[in-house]
Amino acid sequence: MSAYLGAIVQVCSENVGDLLVGDFNTGIGSKDGPSTSFGGMDRLMALQNCGFTDEWRWFHGNRMGHTWSRHGKAWRIDHALASPGLLPRIRSCRYSHQERIDAVSDHSIVIIEIGDSGGARTRDPLIKNNKTEMGQ
Repeated sequence: MSAYLGAIVQVCSENVGDLLVGDFNTGIGSKDGPSTSFGGMDRLMALQNCGFTDEWRWFHGNRMGHTWSRHGKAWRIDHALASPGLLPRIRSCRYSHQERIDAVSDHSIVIIEIGDSGGARTRDPLIKNNKTEMGQ
C-alpha cells in the first residue's frame, strides 16, 4: 500500500482537478482511530501537503467519523481528497453507515456531492476554522 500511495502523491502533485475517494487503509493519528501510528500515514499527509483537502475534515472538523471497525475498535480509513481545482464544486461529504450495519460491506460508503462551479461550500455551522472538537 505504501508504494501505491507514494505513486499517487507523485502523479497528483502534477494535476489540479482530481478527486481521490475510497479505502486508503490509513488515517492520521488519534483523530482517525485508536492508534497514533497508521501505516501509510505519511503518504496521506503528503497528499494533503501537496494541496489536496480532506473533505470530511473540511466539512466536519474534528468530529469522529468511523468507517471501519474490528474487534470493538473503529477507524476512519475511507477518505475523499480533492485537489484545489475541484474544491469550488464540492458541496458536501458524508458517510453512509447503513451498508456497514447491514453487512453489505465492512466499510461505510463515502458520498461526495459535486455541483457546478457557481455554488458555495458551507461548513457545519458549529465548526470554527475547522478546529472545533465535536462529539460523535
